[in-house]
Amino acid sequence: MAHILIVDDDVELSRVLAKVLQGFGHDAHLVHSGEDALVATRADREYDLVLLDLQLGGIDGIETLRRLRVRQPSLAVVGVTGFGSVADAVRAMRLG
Repeated sequence: MAHILIVDDDVELSRVLAKVLQGFGHDAHLVHSGEDALVATRADREYDLVLLDLQLGGIDGIETLRRLRVRQPSLAVVGVTGFGSVADAVRAMRLG
């Protein structure tokens, strides 16, 4: 079982994704902002994977990724977005 943090401001989409992951036996935790993701990753819980929307309000996904990398360089992060650009993809890849 993997502990997965889902970071997406689309509440319904993140709930559906969490249910699918839970159906496969994983523990899925939802947050809806970059700020909340940073708080969640500082808490007592450790995550195996973060599914991170790159287009968030407030702290966007790229900045959230940058801050996560500073604190937890080996944390697996998958960036997802419905409105991405090549520039966003390049920036995310450079951050790992």
